[in-house]
Parts: sequence; C-alpha cells; structure tokens
Amino acid sequence: SYQEFATVIRNFDGYRAQPVMIQNFAEGIPGKNGREWLQTALDEIEEDFPEIHGLVSGELPANLQDAFEAFSSTRSFGESAPFIASEKLFQEDTEAEWHSDFVRKTDQGFDLMIDGKPFYVQGVAYNATHDWRDGYLPLTRRQLTKDFSRISQMGANTIRRYGNSGIYEKNVLNIAEEHELKVLYGLWFDPSVDYYADSAAVEKIRRQALATVRKFKDYPAVLGWTLGNETWASLKYNFAPPYLSRVRRAHIRLVEEIAREIKAIDPNHPLFIALEHNHELTACMDAYRRFAPSVDIIGVNTYYGQRIESLEAIANTYIPDRPYLVSSFGPVKYWDPSTPGYAGNLIPQENTSYEKAQLYGRTWAQQVEVHKGSNIGGIAFCWSDRMEGTATWFGITDFKGRLKPSYYALKNVWKKEKNAPPLYEAYINGPGYSLERGKTYTFRAVTENNRSWNMTYEWFLMREKYLDDSGDVKLAFNGKEASISIPEDGYSYRLYLYISDYYGNVVTASMPVDIRETNNAPAETAQTLTGK
Repeated sequence: SYQEFATVIRNFDGYRAQPVMIQNFAEGIPGKNGREWLQTALDEIEEDFPEIHGLVSGELPANLQDAFEAFSSTRSFGESAPFIASEKLFQEDTEAEWHSDFVRKTDQGFDLMIDGKPFYVQGVAYNATHDWRDGYLPLTRRQLTKDFSRISQMGANTIRRYGNSGIYEKNVLNIAEEHELKVLYGLWFDPSVDYYADSAAVEKIRRQALATVRKFKDYPAVLGWTLGNETWASLKYNFAPPYLSRVRRAHIRLVEEIAREIKAIDPNHPLFIALEHNHELTACMDAYRRFAPSVDIIGVNTYYGQRIESLEAIANTYIPDRPYLVSSFGPVKYWDPSTPGYAGNLIPQENTSYEKAQLYGRTWAQQVEVHKGSNIGGIAFCWSDRMEGTATWFGITDFKGRLKPSYYALKNVWKKEKNAPPLYEAYINGPGYSLERGKTYTFRAVTENNRSWNMTYEWFLMREKYLDDSGDVKLAFNGKEASISIPEDGYSYRLYLYISDYYGNVVTASMPVDIRETNNAPAETAQTLTGK
C-alpha cells in the first residue's frame, strides 16, 4: 500500500515532502463497492498525504471513471492543485511517425533546410504592435526600414512575429525581404478558449489560421508558421484539473489538424510550435511529439539560467529524432524565484543594462550556438521595450528606439566582432526604502566616465502596477541629479533613469521605491505585472 511507501521515504534524511504522482491509481478495484472506496481513498490522501500532487487513474469501469473525475475535481491536494487525469483521455489519439521535408540529418546533426540550403536562425522577436505592452507602434515604411536595417546590421537573419494579421503585415514582409530577413510568422491560438467544448471558437481559430496562410504564403520573406505561443502551458490559467487535461489534448488535436491543412495549402514552409520552459515542459514536449507529428520543429521559450542549461538534455531525451529551436531567450524573468528581491513576486530588482547584455551574449555562445546541430538556432526577446514587469525589463532598444548594450552584445556573437557598447554602466543612488508620502527626496545618477556634457539624462517615477508616469521630478546638475516628490496615494512606485548620447545609444537603470505604510494607505499590495 502507499502507506508503506510513505513510511520509507519519510525516514530518509533531509526528507522535505517531495511531490509524488500515483500512476494507475485505483486500478482493479471492484465495481460494486468502488465508489465508496474512491471517496475514502481521496479523503485519506487529502488529509494524510500532502506530498501527493498527482493522480492518474488506471482502467476503471465506466461508472467508477465518472465517479473518479467527479470526486477528484473538488479536491486540492498538497500545496497546489494536482494533475488528475484518466488514461482514457489519451486513448482516443494514436501516435504517428514524424517526418519533415525541411530537416536534414547529417554527421554534424540536423539542418533546417530553407530554399534548398541550410539555415541557422539568428533571430529577434519583433514585438511592435503585438499588444499595449509593446506600445502599439505604427509600423510605417520609415519605421520598419529603420528597425530592419539595424537588425540586419547586428547579424540577425530572422524576425519573429506573434500572431498579427493587421494592416502592417504586408509592410513587415516586404521590407524584411528588402533587408534579407526572414519572418517566422505567428498564428495565434488563444489560451482562454475551451478547445474541448467550444466548437465555435475552435472553428474561428481554424478559419483565421488558414486565411492568414493563404494571404501571406507567397511572400518570399516567410520562413515558416508558428502555431501559437505557450498555449498548452497557458491553458492552466483558465482551466482547472481534471478538465484541463481534456482541453490540452483537444488543443494538440487541433494543432495537428490545422497543421495538416496548412501543409496542403502551403507545402513550401515549415511549421513550428513554441512551448514554455517550465516544470511541465517534458510532458508538453512529449505530447506534441506523439500527437502532432505534422509540426516540423518544436521550439522552447526559455530564460532561467538553470532551465536553459537543461534544455539540450531534455530535447535529446524527448525529441532525439529531430532538432529544436530556442524560440525565445533573454534576461531573467521577473517572476524567476532566483531574481533578487523576488519574495513572491514583490518588487523584483532589475538587472542593469550591462548585466542583461552579458546574459544575452553568454546565452547565445554557451547555450545556443554551442549546440548547433541539435538546435536550429534561437530568437532573442525582444526588439523594443515591453511594458511587463518593469518598463525596461525587456528590450534591445528602448521606447524611443535607442540602442541598449544588449544590441552590441548580440552583434558581437552573431558577427564574431568585439564592439564595446558606446555608453558605460549607470546606477541610481538614493534612499529608495521607507520613503514617506508627500516628501521630496534626492536621487543621483552614478556612471563610469560618461561625460555629462554629451549625455541626456531622463528620469521617470512610475507606478509599479500600471506603469503610468507619476510624481513631480525636478532636475539639477545637467540632469545627473533628480528631486522626486513622492505621491500621496500610497501605491508602489519605481524610479527610472535613461542616459543617452547623440548617436542613439542608451543605458537604463531602475529602482523600486518602497513607500512607508500608514493607516491611511489604500488597500493594495505592492506588486508588479505578472503576465502569467
């Protein structure tokens, strides 16, 4: 019985209730008294075995299968909701052999074949106009020519789009071609859709995907189609177990069906999927491998140091017959528990511009290119500032299009150059903690050899939760010093510093402003945008 197993593992030195999943749960129980047995077993698990976080039922009679799903749907075992599912959920699908006309196996590994030639992706996520966090920048010909020229000059050969099919997309594809850039084009699969039961929403996704492919398939800049972005993982934010398992399987089934239809319409471009690198990656990767064989390349969005370091081994284990794409990499995520100041997603400390630049370059050299042959390249996230976590957490350029040190770090590894970023590192020196509402405090820019007469200093005080500009800022000493009046509303704020030169380069710094609590403070937690 499980009690015997629990006794053994709890006697191990250093035991800390590691999560356990029970396979073939309740298999073989009699149908006559099965409902009573199930109810008792689930009660005991909930009360006595907090380490059990997952149950997968074995072969059960129909009446007990319904009871299992009904009983388990009301439970919350361990510290979080478990994965509770039936093997029946997976029996309706059959595995099919994977084959891709766009992947070539050589003695050195795999090649992605585009236009009959090996193509290694050196890409940038071009997120402009994706949503409000990306600024809704109008992608005029002038704007795209400026951006794509600089992207090409840094050594990139690809941009990634996430699911736009609006008025700017023809501009994107035409001007990308002019700058010899390929476009990995996204087809959006909404993670809020019930793929199991909402047939109308599913049909809408199918029609939109196929219409987009028909519209753009003949543009020479198209590299391929990405069927969603982290959809499988993001479904957990909208559906709970055990129903989540049904929705996820239905989603993968739809991906496979649409993939087959796309290949009938457009046999000339490969199909990609982009997965989130989290604790469920191996299950997700295996599910797509088994049940979506028409997808040519599995991509993984990966950020945390320990996770991207493990990606090669995971891919070699779960998809050894095909290459993978690092479909997104960049700075540490603001919800990463290893981020200084994380403390449950409260006021994380943002890395400096140079720390981010070093991370971009190091990730490419040590985790992406070194595994060329196992992977077919990577995509750096992202080109312009994305208002998520902080106003400057992501972005190879800032909100005015100025180049950050990360641009030069990627240019160095992609073009095998050694270009030092034009500007030195910057920090904010000031009180920062336990500030009082309504009072004024002085902050100073600290830089290494940046000449103040040749630099422009910009300061912004912004609310953490909504990233809107607030507060009274007065500058002194050519902008190197700022006096900030703390607003009376009691919300959490972050102070931003931008230092730029005449040539379109910028370094940024940010500091969370910890406002002292009083009895009159609004009832709001100091929290950044999670995006998850």
